[in-house]
Amino acid sequence: MPTKSERFGANKPNSIEVTFVISSKTGVYIDEISDYGKNLQPKLHLDYLIQEEVLLNQNLTYRIDNIPPSTSNPVNGKTQYIIYMTEL
Repeated sequence: MPTKSERFGANKPNSIEVTFVISSKTGVYIDEISDYGKNLQPKLHLDYLIQEEVLLNQNLTYRIDNIPPSTSNPVNGKTQYIIYMTEL
């Protein structure tokens, strides 16, 4: 069975990484129970970085604040983008 990375194409040679950094007004912090949060990620997903997980409502509007130029991930060399957004 393929890993989650393989299913989403993260291991393909030309894939890129995109991270959304969202300033939320209504999101609920769920890091304590998230598979990728600080408590469970080290036990379940050794190949992923710890993420801060927030549950967001659907149909919200966001403003894109900044998309800096792409960089190279120092760990795997892949092109990465970080998109900064604010919930309106």
